[in-house]
Amino acid sequence: KVASLKVIHARNPSFLGTQYTKIKSARKICTRTVSFTKTYRLLEKQEIGYAGNVDVILSQQINTIVFYGHSLSNNDFAYFQSIFDFYHLYDSKIVLIFAYSIYNENKKTEIKENLYHNIQELLDRYGRSLGNDTHGRNLMHKLIIENRLFLKDV
Repeated sequence: KVASLKVIHARNPSFLGTQYTKIKSARKICTRTVSFTKTYRLLEKQEIGYAGNVDVILSQQINTIVFYGHSLSNNDFAYFQSIFDFYHLYDSKIVLIFAYSIYNENKKTEIKENLYHNIQELLDRYGRSLGNDTHGRNLMHKLIIENRLFLKDV
């Protein structure tokens, strides 16, 4: 049962671009280059609602987050970090579900191994960003034993 569903950004429209923090760390920042970042493109689409209505993307009422069709690459780390920080992933009860599809039965093992590797890399990197080496090393294990990390073939 899904009480509410919020698609942050999906195929319509797709957001292609580079991570703003990568460009910002470069010596020269060109205004035209910044316009190709995902952050810029999201900001461009963000509207403050009329009559005081604001479309809330992240809500404290959410208890499960499903990621599907995402590369989980380092280019999107700021995106994940923002979400995980908002929900205080380490100390919360938030559940993460990484959904995937086997689009080629001949590559089933490869697809699953890539997914596992990318999830581990993402959670390890996020754990290290918490400033506590122990949390960084055990985040994925903690989520698993607390039944807060799942994979779903869809």
